[in-house]
Amino acid sequence: MNERAEKRIANLLSSVARKPREHGKRVSYILGCRCLQCRVANAKHSTARLFRRAQGEADILVDPSRARKRIRWLSRNGVGRKAVAKASGVNHNIIAEIISRERPHIRLSTERRILAVDTRARADHALIDAAPTWKILNRLIEDGYTKAQISTWLQGRPTRSLQIRRKFVQAGTARAVELLAARIDRGQMQREFHIEIRERETYEREMARDKERES
Repeated sequence: MNERAEKRIANLLSSVARKPREHGKRVSYILGCRCLQCRVANAKHSTARLFRRAQGEADILVDPSRARKRIRWLSRNGVGRKAVAKASGVNHNIIAEIISRERPHIRLSTERRILAVDTRARADHALIDAAPTWKILNRLIEDGYTKAQISTWLQGRPTRSLQIRRKFVQAGTARAVELLAARIDRGQMQREFHIEIRERETYEREMARDKERES
């Protein structure tokens, strides 16, 4: 057993010692628990692995370079390590070890889950390049929509100005602009706008009639 493996086992043992052991998990079986729940968990894992091998889908060890390249690309496009871990279901410690080259091999299933992550996994607060967002906004402005109207639709309440920075924009805002543009292109926002005007006019007429009756 090499030094790296010994360190990982020591860290795992120390973390288990700090908190009650959770039964029904394969890790508890590996650490020595032989209760019925842990034996069942280990049996399920072994059965699933044998089934995958029989189907020609053995979860072999592979070089992590492709996964590392994907993680770095995602990072440049606003998807951080935590977001990658959450979207892929891969432990964030494994993600960190892939990036730092501490982990020489990973399972094929781990690589596939990481490679399946795309920019949709961005956290709403992540900052990304604002150029694509402003390209959409400029097109809407050229089509005759005012900044105040666009901002009102984005905020869901009346606003007077469009406060989106030119260099960076939050991923959540970028997605909101994309969705708004798609709804406008489908004519959905125009229909909602006209419906809102009619409802406001109807409400104002009803209020005027009520005032006349009271007087």
